[in-house]
Amino acid sequence: MNALMRRTNTLWLRLTILALVAGLTPFPWGGRLTNFNSHALAQGAEDYEPGMVIVQLAPMGDPVRVARRHGLEIIEPIDERFWLMGIPDERTVPEVVRQLTRDREVRSAEPNRFFELPEVNPRTIIHVDGEEAAGDFREQAALSLMRVAEAQHIADGSGIVVAVIDTGVDAGHPELLNVGEGYDFVDEDDDPSEEGEGDGFGHGTMIAGLITLIAPGVTIMPVRAFGPDGRGTTVDIARAIRFAADHGADIVNLSFGTVDQPQAIRGAINYARSRAILVASAGNDDADVAQYPASDNQVVAVASTDLEDHKALFSNYGFHINVSAPGVHIVSAYPNGRYATGDGTSFSTAFVSGAIALVMSAGSRDPVKAVEDAAVDIDPLNPDYRGLLGRGRLDVYAAVFERE
Repeated sequence: MNALMRRTNTLWLRLTILALVAGLTPFPWGGRLTNFNSHALAQGAEDYEPGMVIVQLAPMGDPVRVARRHGLEIIEPIDERFWLMGIPDERTVPEVVRQLTRDREVRSAEPNRFFELPEVNPRTIIHVDGEEAAGDFREQAALSLMRVAEAQHIADGSGIVVAVIDTGVDAGHPELLNVGEGYDFVDEDDDPSEEGEGDGFGHGTMIAGLITLIAPGVTIMPVRAFGPDGRGTTVDIARAIRFAADHGADIVNLSFGTVDQPQAIRGAINYARSRAILVASAGNDDADVAQYPASDNQVVAVASTDLEDHKALFSNYGFHINVSAPGVHIVSAYPNGRYATGDGTSFSTAFVSGAIALVMSAGSRDPVKAVEDAAVDIDPLNPDYRGLLGRGRLDVYAAVFERE
């Protein structure tokens, strides 16, 4: 039994004993209760998981005391301060959140919100092709625009680990030769493969494919936090970010976002940013909206452009954007040896993650600054979005060649 398992088992034993003494019902790691209140919530049942609350403890807060005082049941810790708790009665999530925020042992309380991948609603994967599309993948126009081939003569990303927090990755795809170990927080197992059916299926494999297309020497760390429907919970995403940071990721690709700022995810990002570079998509609403986590000033925010360096019609924009990259008619790997074409800021984000990996492997002391400084100024082509598309469009070769 390894050290992590021993720590987990020890903590679970302590929680079980404390919970039983307090008259609470303990639940195993990753468990989900089936008898919790499932009332539709005021803003719609699809916004967050019913019957669940995330509690951030104050510095001297105790989860057992808090749970007992508010009639809650401990489900699992996200970390030492954030805990997922269940509501075993007819109270709604907003009611319990209000009660918890008045507790001196609680710093914050929030629903276990759902996140959705931006390419899911509406679905922007245009079509899926067979093996014959491999040439379209390797020779697509975006690569020459970003001068990728020239950059790969200098560096290939070797030695860099990029975590892909997404729907999973098809490690058997012929374009994905360097997929390392990861974890599946949806099914709670160590097989983070793409599974099931839905509008989100294949998204993670596409992201991994584009990262390796830019930096073929990188190792992909697949961390599954989204189901095939393209939805993931605050808890699973927060745990996934921490997992990536704790297991050696140099870069964490976050191709998702929300207008909310869940404290549990903010805590995970604050934890991870001293260990890895985080890269996030701006979103696909064609709006000046600073969605989270792209809005965090410690995260690299990525917008989309077309192949003529105009803002992509769907791309969000704003002063929080760091850099833009092609995101229109992008071809990438798709599960079961296939390829797919799609639009979205998620795909632009993957290009930037790959570029940062190249610059890191070339020895840059500040790879994000190198990518930003080397970007092509596209403001003259986008007068209505001047200053709102970051430093410009990604130029991979210039970033690697002019690295500090």
